[in-house]
Amino acid sequence: MSDCQFPSGPWFGFYTYAGSPRRFLMDLVLQFKDGAISGEGADGIGLFAISGSYSNNTGECSWLKQYISRHSVDYRGFRETKGIWGTWSISLAK
Repeated sequence: MSDCQFPSGPWFGFYTYAGSPRRFLMDLVLQFKDGAISGEGADGIGLFAISGSYSNNTGECSWLKQYISRHSVDYRGFRETKGIWGTWSISLAK
């Protein structure tokens, strides 16, 4: 994969909960540079900051979504033609 597979700028996405077809939307502004992801965004829970990493070679990426003064969520995903898909889990520690 080339760097163009991880373009910096505005992104939008969604997450789901197991057993529910409902999609929860989020807006993000992401920066991809030298294997690092950074950025910020908002969803129905609140504002958050993003920090993580990605690999052009494998298309894998992972990041921490840290809500302002709230919990954080770990994401792990893979880049494909239409976007990034993957899983998330709630971090117990702030």
